[in-house]
Amino acid sequence: MTPSNANRLDEAGHDYETVEVSNILRSEMFGPVGSRKYLEYVGDIHSASIHLLEVIDAILDLAKVEAGQDSLEEEVCNVANLIKDAMRLVGPSREDLSIEKSVVPQDVSVFGDHTKLVQIIANLLSNAAEASEPEQTIEIDATSDSDGALRISVADQGPGIQANVMQILFQPFRRSGDPYRKKIKGIGLGLVASQRLAELHVGRVTLESEPGAKEPSRHSYSQQNVNVC
Repeated sequence: MTPSNANRLDEAGHDYETVEVSNILRSEMFGPVGSRKYLEYVGDIHSASIHLLEVIDAILDLAKVEAGQDSLEEEVCNVANLIKDAMRLVGPSREDLSIEKSVVPQDVSVFGDHTKLVQIIANLLSNAAEASEPEQTIEIDATSDSDGALRISVADQGPGIQANVMQILFQPFRRSGDPYRKKIKGIGLGLVASQRLAELHVGRVTLESEPGAKEPSRHSYSQQNVNVC
């Protein structure tokens, strides 16, 4: 492992500790915090630590895929469980949003790497959350396309994306020039990482959006090898 990667992993370890400690303080596990103002500061620290962890994880994951060093530990993955695990990862980061899941049949499964498939879905959920205002709703569902491919879709109620902007969102570290989206956190790796992981599964990630449209923006992951067990 190179010194730079070792340093990043060491930094990630410190941030995991920060998240855990801030969680303990926020929940006042060992007794009340003396001042409410301290709780506000702890909340800020908690949010910043989670964001930094997401950045570090995205950079490391993308670096492994681009270097051809990432591999799949494939198994039969229950689609309903994949969605549930992804929602569990993303939910705490935006407690002011409602994530609604369509009923997914328990007998639908896909062949792939459980951890990486969850990460793809979680990235799509995170992207939708970043584009959403407080009290808005994100919808996630799983359906079968006309060609038989599994399609997991995440829809948000954000303002939509210009067609010329959509072309650059699948490029590393490229961010939109849209004034609204400049307020969104992140460094422009979520969709890129998801696309690379999808390609490992012989799948793809797509984005459908139109500014001011009645239909919500929709991030989707689709994969061919679907089974009904």
